[in-house]
Amino acid sequence: MTDLELNRKIAIIFAADVVDYSVKMEENENSAIQALNQTREKVDPLIAKFKGRIFHTAGDSVMAEFKSPTDAVNCAVEIQKELIQRNQKVDLDERMNLRIGINMGDVIAQDDNLFGEGVNIAARLEAKAPSDGILISKNIYELVRSRTDHSFLNLGRQQVKKTSFQAYQVDFGFGKQKVLNRKTQFSFKPIIAVIPLLILILGAVIYFLDEPEQDFQPLDKKNLAFTIPDTPSITVAPFKSLVADSATNYLEKSIVDNIVSVLNGSPALFVVSIQTNEMFKELDPEVRKIAETAGVRYVLNGNYHVVGKDIRVTAQLNDALNGVILWSGKFDSPLDDLFSILDDISNTVFEEVHVEVAGKNRSEMAFFTNNSDYTEYLNCFEIFQYYTPDKNKQAEACVKDLSTLAQSTAPVKFLHGWIYWQRVFIGISTDPQTDISFARKVANKMMSEVNTGEPLVLHGWLDFLEGKYESVYQNALKAIETDPANSSIIPVAASLLRRVARYDEAKAAFAQTMRMNPSPPLYVLLELGFTLTALGEYDEAKAILEATLPRVAREGQIGNVLMDLAVVHMLEGNKEKAKSVCSQAKMQSASFNLDSLLAYESGTIDSTFLAKFSEAAKLACQ
Repeated sequence: MTDLELNRKIAIIFAADVVDYSVKMEENENSAIQALNQTREKVDPLIAKFKGRIFHTAGDSVMAEFKSPTDAVNCAVEIQKELIQRNQKVDLDERMNLRIGINMGDVIAQDDNLFGEGVNIAARLEAKAPSDGILISKNIYELVRSRTDHSFLNLGRQQVKKTSFQAYQVDFGFGKQKVLNRKTQFSFKPIIAVIPLLILILGAVIYFLDEPEQDFQPLDKKNLAFTIPDTPSITVAPFKSLVADSATNYLEKSIVDNIVSVLNGSPALFVVSIQTNEMFKELDPEVRKIAETAGVRYVLNGNYHVVGKDIRVTAQLNDALNGVILWSGKFDSPLDDLFSILDDISNTVFEEVHVEVAGKNRSEMAFFTNNSDYTEYLNCFEIFQYYTPDKNKQAEACVKDLSTLAQSTAPVKFLHGWIYWQRVFIGISTDPQTDISFARKVANKMMSEVNTGEPLVLHGWLDFLEGKYESVYQNALKAIETDPANSSIIPVAASLLRRVARYDEAKAAFAQTMRMNPSPPLYVLLELGFTLTALGEYDEAKAILEATLPRVAREGQIGNVLMDLAVVHMLEGNKEKAKSVCSQAKMQSASFNLDSLLAYESGTIDSTFLAKFSEAAKLACQ
């Protein structure tokens, strides 16, 4: 069977094993078997209760598959609590202590069994777990940390043979807390954690947000060497040694080059390299000066300290426009394992920058096992967002060119479904019912595989195509309730709410989007402008639309924005201003066509407001 014929999928794997079972068997075989059977009488029903499926058992070990990471973790906690309570009531030789590991990853399904790296890492997490303890992988942690009442202890990266993975201990109030002994401990005190992530401000929509406290002096726009681009922009400053030592100067370039190489390939970022600038001869140049020189909003800087045969690297991500620290991290390693720590730093920075700067969703990133696959997925998604016939075909071809592993991830499967939906939405489908049916199948299948809002918003948009407007509304609300912190899902749900004339709820969801994402997609601002206009909040609508003008002048859709702005002025009763703005639209958009632009806005069930909007547009532009 070739790799392409293998039945691959992403699965949540639960691995459990009895501590020192072989020792118990040597001491008293009959007693050990009887105690194991009693343990399984408690474990197996709990796995079934949380919708898990046992796919393999061998002696004292149990491997199970779950549909939801939250169910898997909650099941593990209940099992440990049950067994701890049982062990308190029986003799020492009858006690059964479990270790549990949980991972989400790529697996191969064969009959009822599962194999592959996803299973292997779950087993290795289990092997690292303490007695009565639970260890989970980083992708499980990202998906459950805000959905359970448990706390978690970051144990850092773990190495088992040739496999390296991040591990988190689930702290549920029972059992022994594990703190791994690290060979890379330093004798000096750890650096105190910096201020948590502060709220970001989207320039022209400041009325939605509170002013953040400042951690350092922000940049001065008058001193910018270049205009800050619309795409989230970042530069990586050289990492300086805290102790002058020519023997370790090579680390400065090694750290930065590694980080820049992983960030450069992302279509979500504008990366500027200015390492050769004179200012970097200073030991610790100010963040604002670095940003002003590079013409960027965000700066990643840091330092390193070599102590004997060990190295500690500290990195910090800064929003220079607002003068706030977004994230900081500390990495310890032996110098003879330099490549490992460089990869660890780069991978961590890649994730934090995409979440904090580019507004990407952490749980979506967790589906991908490497940065390359995630970057290629982002490229496909960017093509899809053009909403044109040619780009629709290119997006589908892009998805088909992704690696087999990437194609098995939930985000890529969803994108494939969205591509079929888009065919119908933009009017290029030769068989709308077949395309809608395909997209429905994707949404239905993913409902059973992931616990996110994306299947719900996909169903909602398919419902909109079929005129099922109450279902559109309910799916949008459920998506927001299911995924309240997902900056990719909330704006899509908000757009649905706008389309079914639930303007107040749409406005709240759009505002929530901009709190989470300092650089939201252009459609978010355009849809919010329409929503505010429908609500009669004309000053706010003008602020939004005017703020988008520099951006749409570069990205297109200048005609849409100026027409919308003209409509707002007309609805306010300022006919002269409305006509002036629409004249600008005709001059700046060679393809300006009022009927086409109104058709773009017509995707709403609010016929009363649409008629009012269209009349104002015609008065302004004809």
